[in-house]
Amino acid sequence: MAQEQKRDWDQVKYHGRYNRYPFTEVVSYMMGTFSIESREATKVLDLGCGGAHHLLFLAEEKFDYFGVDGSQEALDIAKKRLTQKGYDTSGRLAKSYFEDLPYKENTFDVVIDRGSLVCNKLEDIPPLIDEIGRILKRGGRFFSMILNEESTAKNTAKHIGNNDYIDHEGRLEEAGVLHYTNTDEMKALFSAFSIDSIEHITKKMVYPNIEKPSIDSWSIMKCRKP
Repeated sequence: MAQEQKRDWDQVKYHGRYNRYPFTEVVSYMMGTFSIESREATKVLDLGCGGAHHLLFLAEEKFDYFGVDGSQEALDIAKKRLTQKGYDTSGRLAKSYFEDLPYKENTFDVVIDRGSLVCNKLEDIPPLIDEIGRILKRGGRFFSMILNEESTAKNTAKHIGNNDYIDHEGRLEEAGVLHYTNTDEMKALFSAFSIDSIEHITKKMVYPNIEKPSIDSWSIMKCRKP
C-alpha cells in the first residue's frame, strides 16, 4: 500500500472494535466447515479482528485463534474481552498493516476477512491477498467479504475510480476509502486460489422508504490455497 494511504486505524469509525457479536456469515462458515473434533488443530487468523467479536466465538468453539489489527485501541479491547472470559492472549494478538503480516509462511489453516480488505483502493488489494496466501498452509482456506457494487452505501459518497469511494455519509462517515466489488472482479482478485464459491448477499429495506430502498450488499469469497 502506498505510504500516503496508511491510516491511523484508531481514528477510523468504520472499524469493528466495538462489535460485540460475531457476524452470522462467519459463524455459519466456520461451524459448517470444521467438525468439533478438528477445531483444536485448526489455526485461524481473524484479519482486522477489532475488539474480538470473532475471536471470542472462535475461542468458545475450541479453534486455535489469532487476531491481527491496525488499531491498538481495538487490540486493547480484544485483550480485555478475551482475558475477562478466561482465554489466553499471549502471542495471539498482533498490530500490523496487512501488506506485511508478522507471521511465517504456511502458518494458518484459515484466514477470515469480514470487511477488512474492503477498506482499501482496488489497486492496493492484490498485494494484501498475496500476503494472505503466503501465511496460509497449502490447502488452507480463505473467507472474505467485500462490499458489492449494488450497495446503496456508496450513493452519497464520492467516486474516485475503480469502484473506490470516499466521503461516505451515515454510519460510514469516517470510514475513509472503501472498495465495492462484483463477481467478475472477485474471480480476478482471487485467481491464484482454488475458488469454492462466490456468494452475493443482499438485504433491501423497502419500507418506509419504498421509492429509494436502501441496499446492504456483499460479495463472499470462499476459496483455498492450492
